[in-house]
Amino acid sequence: MKHRELRLTPYAMRRAQRVVSLARIGLKERGGALVPAEGAEMLSQAGDAVYALFECGGEYYAAEKGLFYDLKTKMVYSADGDLKAALAYREEGGDDVKLLLSTSTLFRLNGDEFTKIAHMGGDFLAFYHERLFMAEGGTLHYTPPLKPRIWDTETEQAGTLPLPWQDGKIVALVPCGEKFYVFCERAVYLLTATGEEIDFRLQKLAFAAGEIAPSSAWVCRDAVLFYCTRGLMCLQGESFRLVRTAETVGRVEGTQTAASRGEYFVISEHMGMRCLYVYDILTDTDRIIDFPAETVAGGAEGVVCMKGNTAYRLTGSAEGGTLYAKLHVSSGDPVRIDSVLCDGEGTFVLSLKTAEREVSAALYAGKRKELPRTLYAEEAELSVRVPAGSRLCAVALQFREE
Repeated sequence: MKHRELRLTPYAMRRAQRVVSLARIGLKERGGALVPAEGAEMLSQAGDAVYALFECGGEYYAAEKGLFYDLKTKMVYSADGDLKAALAYREEGGDDVKLLLSTSTLFRLNGDEFTKIAHMGGDFLAFYHERLFMAEGGTLHYTPPLKPRIWDTETEQAGTLPLPWQDGKIVALVPCGEKFYVFCERAVYLLTATGEEIDFRLQKLAFAAGEIAPSSAWVCRDAVLFYCTRGLMCLQGESFRLVRTAETVGRVEGTQTAASRGEYFVISEHMGMRCLYVYDILTDTDRIIDFPAETVAGGAEGVVCMKGNTAYRLTGSAEGGTLYAKLHVSSGDPVRIDSVLCDGEGTFVLSLKTAEREVSAALYAGKRKELPRTLYAEEAELSVRVPAGSRLCAVALQFREE
């Protein structure tokens, strides 16, 4: 007789040594939508050819060829090209500014109105030391201080910084605290001001970990995480370290990344299925969300992703709702399910149902619960009700193969 412990999380689809296969744990699809209690909330629908999502001041925009959709108001706008970047910042006078950048135009958002600021396009935007920066190819443009809407590079204290061609195109602009990083395909620069911030200079950092994926650099707490050939890298100050290898992350070529609340998200592939890989920089842990996202964007309020033409907001672990899972013994032999352990905070109500019987039990986080009656089954359905105020992080079942 063999004893095994199977760990189920509200984020992941896992296998336990090929004995048990699990289907749709956590983010379960029902009637074309995701059950909100399991960590997702359906927002709205956009076009059928969305290629990217952008977060801007707490609002999300879905980009299609030449168009973009406001997921909140469901309004559709012409982008005068393909949408490339979004930026929200606060000016010195206290005004909140939202900008969208396409391949030919810079827009300012004011409620439902979009105003064209400049007939010039680029790839990335950033706001640093009261200046607006824009990357176009391998060139960095910046406005005069306190005048982020003036793009004439002939204006006093405005300028352009061309980067060495051998470093490739600029793939991200990331202010992080008092530092400002410029990521190229094969190099990372630290931008510093000289004199009274009239001019800038670029300091090339010691980086040698392959090519950097476009739009993959995001601030996570006091560091910057980004994806490159070797895997997931962390940049703090001027030092780099590899936090996860490319094999662990399992990134799918051509897809996207995002960050929110100290977590870094990568659309990846595990066990032949598309999902979201998540790394938590505070705890140095990772997990997998079983959701076939096609695009993803993150902000202060969480992460939004697209599946087909529908946008969903991920809400994290199961908090106040019910988590569902389905177990199937691939060997065809029944197993005895003896006990269960829930990780998290608070109390939970578990239900295990087979073709012959159903067992329910109240559980306390961190305490293993012996089931009142052992269950023999090839298949079983599991549900865990999470009362308001409790937080479920994981479920561990102990079972035996007969």
